[in-house]
Amino acid sequence: MIGKRRNVGFVLLIGFFCLSLLGPQSSFAGERKKIVLRVAAAHPYASSAWVKSLKDNFVPELKRRVLAETNDYEIVCKEFYGGTIAKPAEVLEAVENGIADIGIICSVFELSKLVPHNFTYWLPMTSSDQTKLLHAYQKMKKKLPVFQDVFMKNYNQRQLGDGLLMMSSFQLITAFPVTKLEDLKGKKLGHGGPLLPWLEALGATPVQSNFTEVYTSLELGVYDGYSMPANSIMTYKIYEVAPYYTVVDFGAEINGYLTINMKTWNKLPKEVQKIMDEVGTGYSEDLIKRNEAEEAQALGIMKKHGNKVSTLSGQERSRWAKLLYESGLPANSASRAEKGGYPGGDILKSYVQALEEEGYKLPHSLK
Repeated sequence: MIGKRRNVGFVLLIGFFCLSLLGPQSSFAGERKKIVLRVAAAHPYASSAWVKSLKDNFVPELKRRVLAETNDYEIVCKEFYGGTIAKPAEVLEAVENGIADIGIICSVFELSKLVPHNFTYWLPMTSSDQTKLLHAYQKMKKKLPVFQDVFMKNYNQRQLGDGLLMMSSFQLITAFPVTKLEDLKGKKLGHGGPLLPWLEALGATPVQSNFTEVYTSLELGVYDGYSMPANSIMTYKIYEVAPYYTVVDFGAEINGYLTINMKTWNKLPKEVQKIMDEVGTGYSEDLIKRNEAEEAQALGIMKKHGNKVSTLSGQERSRWAKLLYESGLPANSASRAEKGGYPGGDILKSYVQALEEEGYKLPHSLK
């Protein structure tokens, strides 16, 4: 009996010794290596659908899938929203420098740095269907490496899958009624940047601004209206200071990209990289659903509040489209991109072709 006990004790001793050799991060010991990621967005969670999708979909889905599909890793996210580490025009640099590992890059505030990425603003009056736009971008990205190349070669980051800051179709919220083109003449209309040439071509006086400034600016008469999606009008409560909402359908837009720092990316295991790319694309799909739900909710809120909700007639919209297309906006945008060393002509041609393949016909022929 004593011999047997000694043998058992020896076996246990050897077992504990072997376990100690495995180290603290061994999956055998039931422990995982923690991958800590700093996730940043410039806008506040409460009023920004794209930040809600980041916090409520991307982050938990990434954590869940890494736990479910790998044996050795666990994701820990430190989240920074509402401009706590970077404002709208600073997230690109924050990810580039590694201040943030992952960020929503607002390309509309990086017009000179991310010229190709603002391509949806080259073509006015496109589809209001965000899913068609996502599919069009996916087709373009396969043909044109410029989108990923600019991020990787110039700004030390890469897009995560097809992660996009998708926006519902842009409309008008104004202090005056809009039924025809002439109503815009001389009126001061705001936007974040790339839509300003459209507003100017339509006869308005363009004013650069951003969502966080709209409420006060309209209340004080700094400008007379703003072009933004219905769900953003709702979350920023713009309907309280501007009584007229007009469905113009300028088109759904890509306002930004979900990216990751290259140094961070290169340190990740391949199996985690694969999951991150897939969850990045899933972020776009979740945001589209969120936008659509909020858009329907917004219309109800505006009607209940007493706002005058109207839709621009098909004939008048065609008139606006004709003016915008014949002003040379699409061709001029592509030409400026070419002068900057980007394949502007190929981007524009590919965008039109991809939209047509998705079943959308342009409201006017390109000049």
